[in-house]
Amino acid sequence: MVHLYGVTHGASMDSFFSSFPLFIRPAPEFLRDLATLPQGSRVGIEWFGGNDWEEVQDDLRQRVAAARIEESPRFDRSTADYWDIVLQTLHRFSLEPFFLEDKTLWLQYNQALVDSFVEQDIFKTKRESLIAYRIKLCRSNEQKRKKALAVRKIHELERDEMLLSAIGRSDLHAAIVGIGHSDYWFFQRENIQAQRNISFSSYAKQAPTGMVQPATHYIRHAHYDLPSILSRECLEREIRLLEEGRITKGTPQYVGTWCHTEPSKGYFEMYVERREGERISGRIEDLLGTARFEGHLRARALSFCKVYTRASSDAFQGEIPYEAKKRGKEFFGTFHIPGFRGPFYLVEAATKDPLEMGIRMAELKDSKLL
Repeated sequence: MVHLYGVTHGASMDSFFSSFPLFIRPAPEFLRDLATLPQGSRVGIEWFGGNDWEEVQDDLRQRVAAARIEESPRFDRSTADYWDIVLQTLHRFSLEPFFLEDKTLWLQYNQALVDSFVEQDIFKTKRESLIAYRIKLCRSNEQKRKKALAVRKIHELERDEMLLSAIGRSDLHAAIVGIGHSDYWFFQRENIQAQRNISFSSYAKQAPTGMVQPATHYIRHAHYDLPSILSRECLEREIRLLEEGRITKGTPQYVGTWCHTEPSKGYFEMYVERREGERISGRIEDLLGTARFEGHLRARALSFCKVYTRASSDAFQGEIPYEAKKRGKEFFGTFHIPGFRGPFYLVEAATKDPLEMGIRMAELKDSKLL
């Protein structure tokens, strides 16, 4: 049985004009709870042993210098300060720290991070047509998106697996990890127990408040935060689309995109579950979550309204109307949310590469074929 603690070991306050880091200290209630653990208990922490952290930082600096990046990525010092206080507390209460981080994985993360900062500016040349420029920009945006996802996959998904594996083989009394990991683990606790034989006996967390003061609050008998879970599920969908070309395991009747500049960002799968004459209804799966839709499919046109039923906080809450003209198996039209109207593309197919759809969308937009 493992006592699970989720912590907020760093934060920032963001506005339209600036962003600045907030130094977070371990909550006094959290430190007092550590004092109640039996002396000699082994406590896993999401941090590095020996000189590993210094080596990870040096490695990033070397990779940045080699790549000649002007706006260089760097690590936030406040995270190290947070874990230093936790380590001091563990030693004071005669608790044995066990370091869960893996330096090798962080070196891979460093390279992916540097790769994501190496960019080539895209400009329209004088002799270049607008459609050629749009296609070039679309290709560039998709490459940037793949690089950014490679960073997140290592930092959020592969590290998650690595931390759980370390806990499973280390005979721990307690584990202290970032709240992004702990919330998801508590949500998946039954699966984790069945697959890894790790049982979380309790869950407490130092959660962010979204304010400068107080920046966090301590919850002794905690539960997972649903927006955090949905954010994790959305990332998993993005990774599946990148690696498998599909975000769900089913076979949709239609696939499309509602983002012509970053087609994979707007990629969606449309499942028609009921059809009565021209009336259709079913569900739509995209990178923001799951939605229901109802509409009409005619010989030369398609219209429907979409409402998200389980989605991240980035999804619009309310009805989103879509209208499109049809030509063969293709549809091209617009969707509307208050204050904004954008294009979308849809094709009758079980699968289709988002970049291909983005290019086709640009061609249709330029030629006005639909």
